[in-house]
Amino acid sequence: MFQPSANVPHHATFVPRRARFHTPEFVAAQDMPQRIIYGIESMTAENYHLIDHMRDDIAQNTQNIEERLHQWRLWNQNNQQ
Repeated sequence: MFQPSANVPHHATFVPRRARFHTPEFVAAQDMPQRIIYGIESMTAENYHLIDHMRDDIAQNTQNIEERLHQWRLWNQNNQQ
């Protein structure tokens, strides 16, 4: 039976609460130092979003590789007899 890897990382899912709704226009309209702080929060939220996408891709690739390995092992066992 195919067993997915336990090494696949979990999703980051953390997004700073205030940064969820910061648009570039909102950030640009702020005075200093709020503009910098809101900009950092927005970039942090974007980075976590990208991390989640990368982890999804890694998980999918890992699953595909493990499924192929499993199929190869089955084929190998059948052909050694």
